[in-house]
Amino acid sequence: MLKDADRSDAQHTNIFGTKLPGNFKALAKNDNAIFLGGLMLRHHQIISINNHLTYEEQYLSEEVCGNAILPFCSLFNHSCNPNVFRVSRSQHTVLYTLYPIRKGEQLLDNYGCHFTMQPKLDRQNMLLQQYYFTCKCVPCQENWPLLPDLKSFETLAISANDKKMIRSVLKKFYTYLNMVEEGDVLDKPYIIEDLLTMIRVMYDRVPIACQEMSNVVKTLKQVYALLYGNSFILPTQNQNK
Repeated sequence: MLKDADRSDAQHTNIFGTKLPGNFKALAKNDNAIFLGGLMLRHHQIISINNHLTYEEQYLSEEVCGNAILPFCSLFNHSCNPNVFRVSRSQHTVLYTLYPIRKGEQLLDNYGCHFTMQPKLDRQNMLLQQYYFTCKCVPCQENWPLLPDLKSFETLAISANDKKMIRSVLKKFYTYLNMVEEGDVLDKPYIIEDLLTMIRVMYDRVPIACQEMSNVVKTLKQVYALLYGNSFILPTQNQNK
């Protein structure tokens, strides 16, 4: 496939040894032009499929600070409810688990469409347009509701004992949530294990499409990003100066 850039370079420079006529028929007979056009197309396709945004935490807000070509991460299939979370670092991208992952289960990334934020049809249309597949993940197959419509564990848990255990393990959640909202987690890595314990307890007792489960997972992702990801905090000015 020949691009307009190929034709312009071939017509106005000696990139192929001599200037060529500015028409596609002449270029199509030139092996070097065909090779360069094919190389450009290949790189364009590689970028569109392997491109991942890199983020920086700025006061609990994720700001896009660049793009990275990550072929390995592209091996992970998409789910509208992923079980891993990508964290951008200065030289690396790290994937952290969000849920218990049993032997033989897939690691599932997210391509920008999450069931709590977008209706099923919108997610599927976006993924089809950008990645050329119709999503058939569990949230899409079961048409999970958006975050405001998710039911509480108080409704979803079957037994009174399950409800009691979940209430007990969630006692510190809002304390941790306040810490996260204030950015007060940098010296408190133990929060991660406590949040993971909350997830493990709920995972065996209620569906993943549960309001409290989604809130804990969202908070866990923020803690991962604040503790281990790129972050930018504007230094405060000394008021005494």
